[in-house]
Amino acid sequence: MSTRIQPLLLASLLSVALGACAGSSGPDDALTPRDAVSVAEPSGEASESTTPAGPASRAVRADAAAAVVDWRPWVESEVDRLRRDRPEHFDAVMGLPARTTRAGLLRLTGPLIRDPDSAPILLHRLLSRGESAEVRAAIVEALPRTTGDYSAALADLMALETEPQVRELIAFSLHRAQAPHAIDGLAMGLADVNAGVRAEALRSLGRRPDGSALAKEIAAALTDADERVAVEAARTLGNLQVATAKEALVAQLSASSAELRRHSLRALSRIDAEYTRALPQLQSLRSDADPKVARVAETIASGG
Repeated sequence: MSTRIQPLLLASLLSVALGACAGSSGPDDALTPRDAVSVAEPSGEASESTTPAGPASRAVRADAAAAVVDWRPWVESEVDRLRRDRPEHFDAVMGLPARTTRAGLLRLTGPLIRDPDSAPILLHRLLSRGESAEVRAAIVEALPRTTGDYSAALADLMALETEPQVRELIAFSLHRAQAPHAIDGLAMGLADVNAGVRAEALRSLGRRPDGSALAKEIAAALTDADERVAVEAARTLGNLQVATAKEALVAQLSASSAELRRHSLRALSRIDAEYTRALPQLQSLRSDADPKVARVAETIASGG
């Protein structure tokens, strides 16, 4: 990721955005981000690809993103509508407290969250209130549960958010977000300065049918300095069955990390079991010093 935008600059950017929103058209004229992407990608060919993205598919994503109306005016338009048409709902969501879970994390829960109209209100809270990092993270985590429009906003906020814990929740929430925004946001997550954000971006990509659009970047993460990230990269390549990553995974069979050796071997087996059984490294891995690695190698060698 590029150099992190400092809090003062972030505040200025959001102030300008909100000021611009004040002069936007009314709610009846507002095109939702979801509708804009539907217009840009009527056949969905770019969003559901399971092969690495080439120049053409990247161009389709760029064209679709350019066609999407800016999400900030849409949020303000929706806020105006909800203040007028559903004032009680608007006030309730604005005042909804984040409660501590058994795991010690803050979370927004209840029927108010399970309403598409809550998405623009939660985004409005992110933009207009001085919420703590913990509450911002709870808001981000709640957005997918609204089933409303939030994808363009989260991709944008990945670049603007200054707190790693919030960016990590953005990366998590993007696993259910709409293309092309999800892929754009997760690409930023893979380049984040924080290892937790990078690892979460990889997990989200592994859960998306179009995750292999970033196959090259995922494979590059196999050599990340943080072991957690490298292991998640191996898992993700296996989940997505990225055939072009076989050589990169083979190179990690001699890694110093036993976890990375084990998950690279598992990923190879998921991608191409016959290819993996024929690897000369498999025999030595059957007697690996780490019993978990040896067990996986033995299972693969025996055709299991």
